Amino acid sequence: MFPVFGLTVGHPDRLDDAAVKPRLPQEAVLHRERYEIEPQDAHVHAYEEALNALSANAGLPSSWVARVAARFGTVAGLKGREHLREALQIRGFELR
Repeated sequence: MFPVFGLTVGHPDRLDDAAVKPRLPQEAVLHRERYEIEPQDAHVHAYEEALNALSANAGLPSSWVARVAARFGTVAGLKGREHLREALQIRGFELR
């Protein structure tokens, strides 16, 4: 048996005053039969504003979009995930 994903279940520590990272609304990530760019742009813009405020409080660079682009802009950003398909196939998982 090989694990394919991980899941963490639990309750937050009420004494820990950590900020909760906002999420993109479901309308931004769930698409049924068509992808519409205009509503998507509005959701991403609102999300970036919320994350930029959170990032400023944490001392991170301000642009979420720039951080995501830098992370996924090169193969190095995959941190080994580019080999996942091959590793799963070697272990007998049939992938299309």
